[in-house]
Parts: sequence; C-alpha cells; structure tokens
Amino acid sequence: MLKFIVPAAIALLASTPALADEGRVEIRGGYTSIVSLSEAVVGIAAGYDADVGGKAFVGGEVSVDNVLNGGFDEVYGITGRAGIKVSDDARIFVAGGHSFGNGDSWHAGIGAEHNLGSNVYAKLEHRRNFTNFGFDFDTTVIGFGIKF
Repeated sequence: MLKFIVPAAIALLASTPALADEGRVEIRGGYTSIVSLSEAVVGIAAGYDADVGGKAFVGGEVSVDNVLNGGFDEVYGITGRAGIKVSDDARIFVAGGHSFGNGDSWHAGIGAEHNLGSNVYAKLEHRRNFTNFGFDFDTTVIGFGIKF
C-alpha cells in the first residue's frame, strides 16, 4: 500500500513551488463507527490547497489513520477536496477519495477549518466510507495542523 502513498506524497510536495499557495501537515484524532461499534482513531495527514479564483480552493491529501481496536488497523487514504473560504480565518470543504488498508473503500465527507493564529489551524471533518463488505462506516476527526 505504501507504494501508492509515497509517490503521491512526493508528487504533491513536488508541485508546491508551481502552485505557491499552501501546504499543510496535521495530526488528528476521533472515532469511527462501524455498524453498532465505535473505536478511537488517531492519524496524520499531509496536503496541499491551491486557490482557484475568488474564495474557492481545491486540494489533495494523503493520510494514515490507525483504528485503535487492539489490532491497530492502519487505513491509508488519498483524498481530493474543494471548498470556499468563508472568511480570512475559516473555510468549509467537501472531500472524496479512496481508502485502503484492511480492505478498500471510497469515502466522501465534509469539513471545516479555522485558523488559530500564525500558521496553526484546527479542523473538524466527517467522512462516510462506502465498502463492499455489506456495511458502510463513518469517521469523525478533529485535527490540528501547521500550514506552510
């Protein structure tokens, strides 16, 4: 699985001088809810957002999340996102992409970010994963990150 994430991360980081908008890295935590079970989740993500005119932006993200169910299931993700800057300090976005690790799934979500000062931000995001296992699951995370 890493053979897909590493090239994606390199391509994402290599494109930063051409876009000249903002890269970001974050840590996050929350929970995932599968059928009637909920488990804690912790993870990291790196991404890049580019302004596309007005207050709109698009971006991409690679991530690794661990479901802390005793087995430490790793879930890797490649996600695209698009949104609107609602103020100088806040933005909302929709996201979608592919998750893989202990099974593949597609995910779609919605989120919001708020600048906490300087280059630090907080994020709240909810995703729905659509699987072929006969059940779908939801993940909600709160993240803290740095923009560069």
